[in-house]
Amino acid sequence: MKLHISTNKMSTKEWLRERCDSIGASDCGGVLGVSPWKTPLDVYYDKINKDTTENDAFHLWLGNALEPVIKKRLALEHNMIVNNDNKIRYDKIHRFLSANLDGWCVKEKVPVEYKTAGHWDGIPDTYYAQLQHQMMVTQTPYAYIAVLVLGYNRRLILEKYERDDKFISIMRKQLVNFWNKNVAKKIAPEPVCERDCRLKFPEHKEDTFIEADDVVMKDVFRLLTIKDEKKALDKEKSILTTNVMKFMGDNEVLSWGEDRMVVWRKSGKTRRFIVKDGR
Repeated sequence: MKLHISTNKMSTKEWLRERCDSIGASDCGGVLGVSPWKTPLDVYYDKINKDTTENDAFHLWLGNALEPVIKKRLALEHNMIVNNDNKIRYDKIHRFLSANLDGWCVKEKVPVEYKTAGHWDGIPDTYYAQLQHQMMVTQTPYAYIAVLVLGYNRRLILEKYERDDKFISIMRKQLVNFWNKNVAKKIAPEPVCERDCRLKFPEHKEDTFIEADDVVMKDVFRLLTIKDEKKALDKEKSILTTNVMKFMGDNEVLSWGEDRMVVWRKSGKTRRFIVKDGR
């Protein structure tokens, strides 16, 4: 089996279509349930529907636009030469496992993943899974993630992650199971959030009923309790906020020793009231 195909002459639509036939590194966190953006059901529909519509979200466009900047800074700050990979790489056993790398470190022959972020507090689980997926497919001992931080403290962060064979073994089983039991058989995975339910059941059938059982009625009664509790908490919150606002008056900050407990400052046409945990 050929372990890669060139993307040099592919149109964007062809490239997106090819990616529908495998689980890429960017899909991995969704399948594993560690992505804040994708669930297993999202990934399932991506593969089944074979949607080749290009995502025009601004953050994705910005990330792609800044890739040349990251490459230049890697060369300047770390003397690291990174080439565009221009390939879709495939797992040596399962062609439905693939990796489309942002870059390939020429000297070390390992993947380099580019990211942009407002701040960086350590690698999120979904990015860690993405790197391990890339190492699995490329059979490399480590990989790099280069993060261009665009917040107040602008900088380029370069982190190296070693291959975790134990993690890869667990991940691989889940990915293969997802493909064989869900995608290949066209059986949608169970919803795991409200958005999933709306995605899987977008329409209702007129004049249909389903009888509740004890399990779901327990959830219904708990929902009603939470609704009542929320009303009471919202009312208490309003009273407490009013008390603090009256005490602060036209002052910007409420301090307690060296801690800034509340900030109430004008932003645009209104004053934003922000309570901070200084305990």
